[in-house]
Amino acid sequence: MTDRFENVTKTFPSLEECVSYAQENYGEDQFLFRGERSDRFLTTISMLERVRSDQKIHPQCRARIEERVQWLHRDLKKFLKLPAWLAKGFLQHYGVPTDLLDLTSSPTIAAYFAAGGPIGSDGLFAVIPRHQRPGLVDLRDLRWHPIANRAQRQSAFTFSSKKFRDLKSEECISELSVRWYRFTLQESDKALYAARDDFLDPHTDKVAGVIQLLLDDYGKTDDWTAQWLADHVAVAPFITSIVTRDKKGRPVEVELTAAEDAGFDYDVVLERVNNHRIWSCHFPDTRGHGGFANLRPRPSSDC
Repeated sequence: MTDRFENVTKTFPSLEECVSYAQENYGEDQFLFRGERSDRFLTTISMLERVRSDQKIHPQCRARIEERVQWLHRDLKKFLKLPAWLAKGFLQHYGVPTDLLDLTSSPTIAAYFAAGGPIGSDGLFAVIPRHQRPGLVDLRDLRWHPIANRAQRQSAFTFSSKKFRDLKSEECISELSVRWYRFTLQESDKALYAARDDFLDPHTDKVAGVIQLLLDDYGKTDDWTAQWLADHVAVAPFITSIVTRDKKGRPVEVELTAAEDAGFDYDVVLERVNNHRIWSCHFPDTRGHGGFANLRPRPSSDC
C-alpha cells in the first residue's frame, strides 16, 4: 500500500507552476481551491471526524470537545444573530472542529496553506467546480459578513456533503470532478507564498473574539481538553464592556474591543498559553465572568 496519495491529474516541479496552471485554467468565479502541505495525507476529511477517530484522544476528552462545539454553535448563532449554516462555517474557519472542510476561491491563498511543508517535500493542490448538482454538495461563502475579516482575507468557503466524507475518495473525485495536483515545494515557493501570515491573523476579528470569550465563559475542563482547544482555536483576545443591563443587572448588550486596540500587547504564543490556563482545571480560576456569563447556564465543573 502506498504511503502517499496517488490519484493526481498532473505533477509540477514547483508550487508556483502549479498555481500558474490553476490561474490559467480555472477561473475564480467557477472553481474553489484547497492547498495541502503534504501528499502523505491519504484522506481529506473534516476536523470533527479526525477528532472522533483519533485513538490518541481519550473518549471522555473527545466527548468534552464535541460538547463545547455544540455549545459554541448554539451561542455564536444567538449572539451574532447568524443562520445555523453560517455559525457552523465560522466555527470551522476559526479552528473549532465541525463536519465541514475549508476551501477558498483564491489559488494564491490555497498556495499559502500548501507552502507549509519543508523545502523539497511534495504537496497537493485541489480544484473543485463551484457549481455542483443540487443536493449533492453544500458549498457556502463565508466572505460577506462584515465583522469576519479573516474569512474575507482568505476568500473562505466551506464544503459539506452527506454522500462524500472524503475529498480524496475515488467516488468523490469522479462525481464532483475534483482535480488533485502534486507539486514539489521549492525555496522560491516559500518566499512567494509562505510569508503571508496576515491571512491567518484573527486577533482583531470580532467573530474569533466572540468564540474565545464564549469558551472562557463555559468554565474549566480537564487539562487535556483545554490544551487541545488552546492549540486549535483561533487566538483573538478581546475585552468586553457592558453597554446595557436588564432589570436584574445582568448584561444584555456588550461591546467588544480587541485587546491590542485597548493598549495590551498581543503575542499569539502567549495568548495560547493564557487560554490553556483559563480553560484548564489545573490552574486557579482568577478571571471574572462578566460580559458573556448569561449566554448560557454555567456548567458544573467536569474536572
